[in-house]
Amino acid sequence: MDEVKGVLVISYGNIGTKSEGKEALLVADGRRIYRLGRKGHYSINDAYFYPFDRKRVAVSGLVTDDGYMTVEDIKLIQEETSDEENMQALQSGV
Repeated sequence: MDEVKGVLVISYGNIGTKSEGKEALLVADGRRIYRLGRKGHYSINDAYFYPFDRKRVAVSGLVTDDGYMTVEDIKLIQEETSDEENMQALQSGV
């Protein structure tokens, strides 16, 4: 199983075809783009991916040579805070 980090984006595509709809794509840190899907689910309009739209994630699953990834798990990656934000949090007692 592979793990790829990047930003998940929901894209509307395949306009005018039977498979027209929303497709989940992962723009990996190396700028490679993976099409995402889940085993046993049609990859177009799969609402499982919607909450992760435009979020930085780590996606685990099987990657094929043609850039498709069968997703097993998605985890949100917390954005790192700056030193200034850390100092403000310490000073405010958070």
